[in-house]
Amino acid sequence: MDEVEDSRMVSQTKFKSQLASGQAFSALEILEVGDYIIKCLEGMGVEYVFGIPGGSIEPFYNALARAQKRKTITSVVARHETGAAFMAQGYFQESGRLGVCCATSGPGTTNLVTGVASAYVDDIPLLVITGQSALKTFGRGAFQESSEYGINVVNIFNSITHFSALVTCSEQVPHILSYALSVAMEQGPVHIAFPMDVMRSSIQGGWSNNPYPYPFLRNKILPSTVLLGQLLEHIQASKNGFILVGEKAKGSAGKLVELAERLNWKVAVTPGAKGAVCHEHALFAGVFGMAGHKSAYLSFCTSDDAPILVFGSNLDEIDSLGWNEKTVCSSRVIHIDAKFSVVSKSYKAKLRVLGDIDMIVQYLLEKIQTKVDYDQSSCSVLMADLAVDKYMNTKPLNISDVKRNALSDQGLHPKEAIAYLEYLCPAHTRCYFDTGTCCYWAVHCWHQTQKRIAVRSQRDLFRVPMKFASMGWAIGAAIGAALAARDVPILCVTGDGSYLMSGAEITVAQELRLNIVFVIWNDSALGSVKHGQRLSNAERIAFELPDYDYAQHAKCLGVQSMRVESIEDLKSSSLEVCFRSPGPILLDFVIDSEQTPPMNSRVAVLNDDI
Repeated sequence: MDEVEDSRMVSQTKFKSQLASGQAFSALEILEVGDYIIKCLEGMGVEYVFGIPGGSIEPFYNALARAQKRKTITSVVARHETGAAFMAQGYFQESGRLGVCCATSGPGTTNLVTGVASAYVDDIPLLVITGQSALKTFGRGAFQESSEYGINVVNIFNSITHFSALVTCSEQVPHILSYALSVAMEQGPVHIAFPMDVMRSSIQGGWSNNPYPYPFLRNKILPSTVLLGQLLEHIQASKNGFILVGEKAKGSAGKLVELAERLNWKVAVTPGAKGAVCHEHALFAGVFGMAGHKSAYLSFCTSDDAPILVFGSNLDEIDSLGWNEKTVCSSRVIHIDAKFSVVSKSYKAKLRVLGDIDMIVQYLLEKIQTKVDYDQSSCSVLMADLAVDKYMNTKPLNISDVKRNALSDQGLHPKEAIAYLEYLCPAHTRCYFDTGTCCYWAVHCWHQTQKRIAVRSQRDLFRVPMKFASMGWAIGAAIGAALAARDVPILCVTGDGSYLMSGAEITVAQELRLNIVFVIWNDSALGSVKHGQRLSNAERIAFELPDYDYAQHAKCLGVQSMRVESIEDLKSSSLEVCFRSPGPILLDFVIDSEQTPPMNSRVAVLNDDI
């Protein structure tokens, strides 16, 4: 062995000794690849890695163990790899830090697919690390082999990430990892597969104490001055108009409301932007899109030529009310977004403006100084429409005044459940609603007060999975969010179908003593399927679920729980106390399954009636 190789062996032995003793890294120290990755994540402020260990990912977990001894990054063991990806998403959404999830080779890796796909659709920055069998075993049928000779996971992740690669030697790690982290923070999920022997191999640090100091922030696209001028001209030439706030424009919602006030234009939100505008505002028209409000649709239809300014929405099926050609899919639309791939789809729009949304709104506010008078004392079109609805009072809800619907003898009316949750949740509660009927009811009925809006300016408080719509997403995402913000209450409402898929993840919340109130929307059915079949006159099949007592199941898992079957049970559940209790609590809400959710637009699309 030559002197160079001998020196390398000595350095590596010294490094392992330092790791064992918990000493700090030296800038020129020789590290294992796993420790190099961890050091980079530490530099970005990552606090948790979500995943499930296994043989092929073991070298990475060795590095994680050393990080835990240094108290820098903690390993969170999910109960299923999909749940790990959902947790990583929730962690990013609450903290703004990169979400990291990992899995072993073979089925561990393929189990990540649904969770990563969900993040891809929502542009969530994730680093996905997967293990592989050693390079020398490729093509020889290694246990759980997922190389190009077996189940090619790099190719599988190509379609659901913005970058997917196999690292074949340690020398590739610095530039591949740097590129992947940049792409993740700029665009969304990335995937890197590491064979065991590569993860165990050595690499020289050569970094500062902060090798990747979080420079990977999404760049702001400067809008064209020509297009800004045209946008201003269209607005100033119109006496009436409308503003639609999409999910990607939530951060600019306050400024958009101010713009609406200066123009005296109605403002609405898409389902994903629910909670961005106060429901009591005089100019608020409601939610436009699936499970939205008739008031918003009718407001947008009042004029054949009034422009509709769409900010931060890709105008998909959910946001466009099934691609409604009378409103947001017409030549009346002016589409504003920061992604070319989004505005390029609005081929009917009279104007498409590419650029940072906040910059564009700020420009408009600077140019439109005159404020048009409007009746600030009047309630919004939406609230006037709901004034007759005994479940959605404009005044603070007194839960004792909520009356049972005559048709709700088989459990809670959905509006009862939503009204009660909205009333008793602290203003700063982070609310996660899973896909399904609970999501439809939440989008339609949740009442966003000015008190919540004041808190919302700092954090997004209302989240629904309206795009990829993965069942069980809210369970994992709520856990990730709770880890990022242990001092705030978290509400997770999930259907019984979703719970049966992913309910084991609540044991993670129990193990880590996370303050999450889990509400099971228990209608003994796959509700969306049941009501979809009924509304479309389809055959009634395969929607029934067993009438389980999920409160008893939770107790078997060591989780505090209560079954809620009536409004009287709601009153005695002391929900406000639940949000102050350490550890998770599960409430099994028995819902009247015969109450049809607001999902007509979804059924129309399925029936090709658009």
